[in-house]
Amino acid sequence: MPFKVSVFTVCTLVLIAVDTTPNPLAYKDEIAQSTCTAILPGKPSHVYAVRRTCSASTATCTAICANLTKKCFNALHVYTAASLSNTDTGKLGLHTYRYNNCDLGGCGPNFCCCSG
Repeated sequence: MPFKVSVFTVCTLVLIAVDTTPNPLAYKDEIAQSTCTAILPGKPSHVYAVRRTCSASTATCTAICANLTKKCFNALHVYTAASLSNTDTGKLGLHTYRYNNCDLGGCGPNFCCCSG
């Protein structure tokens, strides 16, 4: 007696929601990472620019880095860029403040430079 073989192919489509909205302030992350890397003192190490919320209740950079099992070596405030055209010259553009301190609170640093 012959056997009837049926083959079924099941395709499953999995959709993953990904936020593809461009972040207009991503340049701040890039500036902070570049600056932290450039000012790292001493021997070679991994460097991280960690975002910090600008608020009176936010932990210091020392605490933020320690929570990530890293050590703070500086703090920065990267300001929103001035709107310049491609032909603007002789005008102020990007602006970063370097604190040389990891223990400031409040609305000071918006990035912590961590290493380790």
